[in-house]
Amino acid sequence: MPAELAYCYHVQPGLPTALNQYELQRLQLRRLNATIQTAREKSRFYRQHLPATQLSSLAELASLPLMDAGAFANGYEVLLSISPAEVKRLVTLPTSGTTSKAKRLAFSDADLQASRNYFAAGMRMLTSDGQVVAVLFPCDRSDGLGQLLVESIRQAGCQPLAFGLPSSIKQLACACQQNNVRALVGFPQHLLALARWCEHHSIDLDILAILPSADNIPAVLKSEVSRIWGAATYGHFGMTETGYGAAVQCPQQDGYHIRETELLFEIIDPVSCLPLPDGQWGELVFTTLNRQAMPLIRYRTGDRTRLLPGRCGCGSILRRIDTVYGRLQEDIQIGASPTDRLAMYQLEEVLFGLPGVLDFAACWHQSKRCLQLRVAALPASIDGETVQAGLATLPPLASAQATAGGNPVQLEVEIETPSDVKPYYPAKRRIISED
Repeated sequence: MPAELAYCYHVQPGLPTALNQYELQRLQLRRLNATIQTAREKSRFYRQHLPATQLSSLAELASLPLMDAGAFANGYEVLLSISPAEVKRLVTLPTSGTTSKAKRLAFSDADLQASRNYFAAGMRMLTSDGQVVAVLFPCDRSDGLGQLLVESIRQAGCQPLAFGLPSSIKQLACACQQNNVRALVGFPQHLLALARWCEHHSIDLDILAILPSADNIPAVLKSEVSRIWGAATYGHFGMTETGYGAAVQCPQQDGYHIRETELLFEIIDPVSCLPLPDGQWGELVFTTLNRQAMPLIRYRTGDRTRLLPGRCGCGSILRRIDTVYGRLQEDIQIGASPTDRLAMYQLEEVLFGLPGVLDFAACWHQSKRCLQLRVAALPASIDGETVQAGLATLPPLASAQATAGGNPVQLEVEIETPSDVKPYYPAKRRIISED
């Protein structure tokens, strides 16, 4: 059985002994109808928004209304399918667009254990018993992402190093060396900075497996980290809303296998809201299938990706998504044409592909039509002209320059060569927009 499918059995014992495509879809439909029924019976929000009918096929899911952050405008309690006393953890996330009020996500003890099981199953495929795995997410919050990972690493028979978000790459390198770390889980940019820092300073870390997660994972970044350490690198996509874990790459490196026994993914056109066929880029929408505290049904993520057609070469029946390229609403309009929109992932593919780049921050000034970049790099690795030449190849910038008339886009590049790397972004990356 392919390892990418075997995780289903590790996570949820009692599944059909032959989880083929037919059995998987039967399981999904059964869980989908149970989720809808429970949500209608116990949630004030869903009682008003969902029809009182059972679905006869998964295709009928598209007939249900979409939901977004606006559903949280009246408080998280209206979405609960359990009593507030049964909520084990509440997570507050900022939101924008439909409501300025922060959204609060609720998890039961069973919801959190499902995440631990999923992470533990993944760790068993990446590591061996007793190996030390460094967690580069905040680990001080009870039942938060970092703590769930720490507990799942123990559950998998490995030893966690709860390092937390790195404020110093030099300190992180020393901790990995002293603790004989063999695997790393963290934000992609922090892993790249660590790899290049160690290579430059001849710090020998015996890293065997890497799991970048929680943000866009540029292909050039994965390739560079693998080159430096020779480690197996598997990208992971997840959100707090999905229960943290959602989809992970297999050794084929051809998309991200979805956690399909617990999540249904759709891709819609972000304007018309109509479903898109496999292979077309659009907005990711998901439905939880096994969530106890707060089911989310056809939840709009705002994230840009696509469902990949066909079956993966690994043989798994689990469907795959492509790389998730961040929030559509965070793109920056830099030119007159609707296509003149610049996204953070485009900058990452260029800048992280340049030699010696450890991190960068981007800021767009609309009034001056100026893109300012701060680039942290190893000494004598790159200069501003190299950065500008690389960015000139980006289609949005090239198009904006062609249609700008007498007001072209300005590029300002500041190169820094720090004695220690303090990451510009502690968490998710985006282009800051001013005036």
